[in-house]
Amino acid sequence: MGSILIFIAFASALLASVSYFSAHFGKTNAVRFGRFFFHVAAIATISSAAFLLYLIITHQFQYTYVWNYSSRDLPFNLLLSTFYAGQEGSFHLWAFLMALIGIFLVTFVSKRDGAKDRYEPQVMAVFTLLQSFLLFILIVKSPYEFVWQSFPGDVQVGFVPPDGRGLNPLLQNFWMTIHPPILFAGFSALAVPFSFAVAALMKNDYTRWLKLAMPWTLFAGMVLGLGIMLGGYWAYGVLGWGGYWGWDPVENSSLVPWIIIVAAIHTMISEQTTGRFKKTNLLLCMLAFIFVLYSTFLTRSGILGDASVHSFVDPGQEVYLFLVVFLSLFSIGGIGLIIFRMKSLAVPKEEKSTELLSRETALFIGTITLCAAALVIAVGTSWPIISKGTVDPSFYNKMNLPLAILIAAINGFSILLKWKNSDEKQFIKSLYMPVILTAAATITLVIFGLDDVLMGVFAAASLFALFINADNIFRMVKTNSMKAGPYVAHLGIMVLFLGVIGSAQYSQEENVSLPIGEPKEVLGYKLTYLKATPFPDDPNKYHFNVAVEKDGKSYWLQPVMFYSDYNQGVMKNPDYAALLTKDIYISPMGLEVPEKYAKDDKINIKKGETADVKGLKVKFIDFDRSKFNRDDMASGKENIIAAELEVTDGTMKETIIAEQHIHEGESEPVEVQLSGNTRFSFFFTQMNLQEEAQVEIAVVDNLAPKKEEPAETLVATASIKPFISFVWVGTGIMVLGFFFSIVNRYRKLRQENETIKHISGNGHESKVHTNGGNKKPHSKHKQHA
Repeated sequence: MGSILIFIAFASALLASVSYFSAHFGKTNAVRFGRFFFHVAAIATISSAAFLLYLIITHQFQYTYVWNYSSRDLPFNLLLSTFYAGQEGSFHLWAFLMALIGIFLVTFVSKRDGAKDRYEPQVMAVFTLLQSFLLFILIVKSPYEFVWQSFPGDVQVGFVPPDGRGLNPLLQNFWMTIHPPILFAGFSALAVPFSFAVAALMKNDYTRWLKLAMPWTLFAGMVLGLGIMLGGYWAYGVLGWGGYWGWDPVENSSLVPWIIIVAAIHTMISEQTTGRFKKTNLLLCMLAFIFVLYSTFLTRSGILGDASVHSFVDPGQEVYLFLVVFLSLFSIGGIGLIIFRMKSLAVPKEEKSTELLSRETALFIGTITLCAAALVIAVGTSWPIISKGTVDPSFYNKMNLPLAILIAAINGFSILLKWKNSDEKQFIKSLYMPVILTAAATITLVIFGLDDVLMGVFAAASLFALFINADNIFRMVKTNSMKAGPYVAHLGIMVLFLGVIGSAQYSQEENVSLPIGEPKEVLGYKLTYLKATPFPDDPNKYHFNVAVEKDGKSYWLQPVMFYSDYNQGVMKNPDYAALLTKDIYISPMGLEVPEKYAKDDKINIKKGETADVKGLKVKFIDFDRSKFNRDDMASGKENIIAAELEVTDGTMKETIIAEQHIHEGESEPVEVQLSGNTRFSFFFTQMNLQEEAQVEIAVVDNLAPKKEEPAETLVATASIKPFISFVWVGTGIMVLGFFFSIVNRYRKLRQENETIKHISGNGHESKVHTNGGNKKPHSKHKQHA
């Protein structure tokens, strides 16, 4: 059923695109067919998504995708998130979100314009073509393949596995249910300005597309920016390396489209005011989505398999080639259209001149700077393709720091400038207050420890822009808070910049060993490891409780460690206390548990031989495998191997079985004693079968004086992250600013459409009235009206 729905969706999306292209070439009736087929495609795509969710929720493990990523023990929210845990599901999520956005888009473009200036055929022709490509990928790499189709010869037809492999423990987090859908919503939304840009070129009409595309462009920027930063927050709280952005190639590939679309937003505003930057806006709107496709190619082709922890495995030659075609077609097609329309896009000579001291000039310089940052990141991200190697994170930091300083400074200056021309004296006068405030704030930061010159300049530029934007927000909130949206977004980015300076440059870190119950002074705080407590719903996962104290205030941190069968290793999750100006962050590294025996207590005995140990004669008879199961061993289940020992203490001889429990890759010797003599304890510590059977045992004399042994010790990395909360607060403010801007732009567009309708209506009435009485208007008047 799922495969049928996908095929219907693909065929309908393709027919919708053909219908809309026919409407563009003059067959106006084809618009109705285009709408019909698009809605069929959208319904089939959404139905397929619902069906896949049903298969996951009801544990239909006969489907390879369901078996590969879900399991019966997952909580409901994580079970839902397995929908997009793999290649096939994430493509389906993208297609699903494209369908949802498309439903709103087709309504938007069909009602915004009159028949003469309607953008629906062109916009939806491109959008549905994009959708058909995504759906075709789901046909080539289907989430509805059965396990016997995936593993022919190994799995019998009709076999249903009792349980699935489960979700990667790194993904078993609350943010898994939120971050990917938001990120893919941003990717999907970027298809809209791309479609509008191509539509404008198809129509060869560049007067109205900007106003129609602007709310969607702002929405794409808002959602994609939020998705990227949620990914950073997830990494900060789960991975344990103490940061939120590691310049991973896959992370970078989503950042580049966002930077480009932010640049496009600013030049689009400039074109609406001055009429300039037509080619720039068309190119940037296209490049933003082209880089989404490039990001998809990098992430899912397997090229970055060795360069990124986020990269998917090789999807197969068919999908690889199709991704190349997908990327090439829309890249060459879009940019080729701009070249084809170059004469129409030429700026008249009288419009080419512009004043240096103007807002549009500042915005253009800012756009070039943003694009330079995007280029630096794109080149570094693509380096594994160019040279089969990776770029060190310091490359991005060194190259982007000067650009970030320019972006912050230009943002502040541009707001103080007027459109087209600014009075020099008035501009200089407007600089006095923000410069004084910036100087005072920067000097304060230097006094408190800001000692890096470039970081100092970056902080000064960010503060400069922050004060100017804050002043504009204060002025506008009194009249219309929605108009303050751009300044709110800028303010958020400057707050984020300040958070980056504090957390990246001035973090303190120290590796520490915390014996249980013993306080340690670390980075000005007293840390005490109290105990380990198992999770209520999973006894194999442990919280390692650490008390953090300073100046009478205490915080309870609970980093986590557990063994993962899925990853065949120990998983470690940090914990932190979020304070107003800093975070106290603890990342676990390991647990040192004292052994029940000393190194001197150990002895090796070959099979059949007897050794004298602490007045005892101990003979190794053989290994006892009666409780051992090789299959359980391979699957990581608990197993027991034992050594049969004959012990003589001078008065009696006794045979004992010393066991060793093996579970999840670790072994635990079990203490055993003689029935009539509790003085000695025996432990089976190690076995050797390579040359001849040999056992290592530990014999402990319980009456002997005990050496002082180290207590259970938590080994961890403790760090202080100054002002990292500014990163998250700045992101929230930025998103709020985007939202205000979207609402304001939508209101303007709606008012403009109502005005056009009102003028059209009045114009028709006045023409009828001028003909007087009951006479009908002349045909030329009808045409004019």
